[in-house]
Amino acid sequence: EKFGAVVMADVSGYSTLAAKLAERGQIGAEILSKTMNAFMEKAVQIVLSHGGDVIKFAGDAIVLCWRTESEDENERGEYVLQACECCLALLKKLSNFPTNIPDCDITHLNVHLGVGAGPMFDVHVGGPPGRWEHFIAGESINQLAIVLDLAKPGQLAVSHFALKYLSRVVEVASLQLGSYDKRCIILNALENKKRTRPKLEFPEETPLQDFTLEKCRLYQSYVSNAAVYRILSGGNDPLLVNEFRKISTIFIKIKSITFKTEHCLPNSQAAMNAIQTALSKYEGTLRQFIVDDKGSVILSYFGLPPFAHENDPMIALKAAIEIRNRLKPIFEDGFAIGVATGMVYCGLIGGVERADYTVTGDSVNMAARLMSNSLAKHEVLCDEETYQSSLNYLEFEAMGKIKVKGKVHPISVYKPVRSKKASVLGASSALPLQQEIDCGRDKEKEALKSAFSGMVSGKRKLIVVEEHTNQGIMDLGRFICEEATR
Repeated sequence: EKFGAVVMADVSGYSTLAAKLAERGQIGAEILSKTMNAFMEKAVQIVLSHGGDVIKFAGDAIVLCWRTESEDENERGEYVLQACECCLALLKKLSNFPTNIPDCDITHLNVHLGVGAGPMFDVHVGGPPGRWEHFIAGESINQLAIVLDLAKPGQLAVSHFALKYLSRVVEVASLQLGSYDKRCIILNALENKKRTRPKLEFPEETPLQDFTLEKCRLYQSYVSNAAVYRILSGGNDPLLVNEFRKISTIFIKIKSITFKTEHCLPNSQAAMNAIQTALSKYEGTLRQFIVDDKGSVILSYFGLPPFAHENDPMIALKAAIEIRNRLKPIFEDGFAIGVATGMVYCGLIGGVERADYTVTGDSVNMAARLMSNSLAKHEVLCDEETYQSSLNYLEFEAMGKIKVKGKVHPISVYKPVRSKKASVLGASSALPLQQEIDCGRDKEKEALKSAFSGMVSGKRKLIVVEEHTNQGIMDLGRFICEEATR
């Protein structure tokens, strides 16, 4: 347990922008990713210059922390002051952030922030098949869920606990405050602050100087398998990590894991074990584990390298059903699962000093909205595209239409019930070869045709096909078999 001044910076306008850009297909996903990357890169630079630690990139939000093991309340107040100064710098630099997107009526993004302060835990959960997750949790995080919602775009909301520590180092009367109520305080500026004690100088951190290869291997367990695979196969160029993919996203929420006490650790590990077991079985990718006062959220994907399948939506739903079945006996007080599918932009977000591998697109937001809907309680809820892709393999219950944030019209949602029996599926349930998805590869196919012609004429004896992306590899394999047997 430590003391932490914790910040969440949330981007206003992201959901609406993502929904609008989704109408543009692949180019829309790329524009959304580049816009958010420009925003987050500036945010990272500002945070690091104020001595903060970037804990998580969580969709359209970023979680930050200033932590200390000191019990001196004056020193703790200095950390809260640092956090507040950073937040005001973020507001100054990122409010009305231009999107610069042609023919788009959303011309700017905004940001609103919340600050909490108090006890916190650095939590590490994981294990077989090898992935670990680090997150922060505790009272300081729990305060954010209240204060962040009370901050309007362009505002900083501070919890009363944070203000108490802040008052140890500055006179509250000298602060420029906005609204003030029993839930939070809106802090407008610190320019005229009057210190009550000399400024505490913190030692400068230089963590990268001792970043050895051995430490790199240790950190690899905390990095998405997709990112590790891409980096190892793509060399040192981070741009080679970026690509378009059709991905199925699974959001899982577990209500009871709030870390109001350290006893939540066994439940967190149990949840991680249940989810990782299913992901390993069905070849999914764990993205992250986040905790706040409303519970924990675990995010995973199907369709990322090195695992990609011809019907990832169906496989994702099978995994989600298994996760549901594994969580039910452990968390009787509540969990929810949302699944959505769509074309997304996969790649790095952040800056040179701190980055993460993420997936950006409208379908990712959709999975989160489905998870948050009451129909998903103790169940799996999926969108139309996931349903259509899995209809031949799974039985569903139509749950009607619901209204979700970022969408003008209500959307249809479905609950997967079980796999269809083999006798019901029969031979007709498998898609005929000509109806299966063709993932492109036209240039490669022409080159292979030419190579096979060379073999027929005796000019070639061996053809080697090497593939790193896994995109369309099954379709290409079928083509090779067809051409080889002509």
